[in-house]
Amino acid sequence: MKYKLWWLLLPSVLFNMAGYVKRVGTGTSDATDKATQILGGTFVVKDGKVVYTHKETSSFDNGDAKELLAAVLGKQVSELSVTFTPEQHEAVTCDATKK
Repeated sequence: MKYKLWWLLLPSVLFNMAGYVKRVGTGTSDATDKATQILGGTFVVKDGKVVYTHKETSSFDNGDAKELLAAVLGKQVSELSVTFTPEQHEAVTCDATKK
């Protein structure tokens, strides 16, 4: 048995659908309301004091990983000698060239 969709074009169905759209609307308030735009962030606490904070931006930026690492280690960013391993660098380069 094949189900037919012609009944969706009945005036009573169209009238009810229009009523639902008017009552519900497009509902974009969740994207524009300040209460729903609370973003995350990162903080580091050492010896009971907050030593690093970064609030996530609207583009979902979570901050510089080197700054976070320095805060966790209790150092300045300039004191870190973090470099990419060849495998990481090659993977990033390969991924970038594929796009």
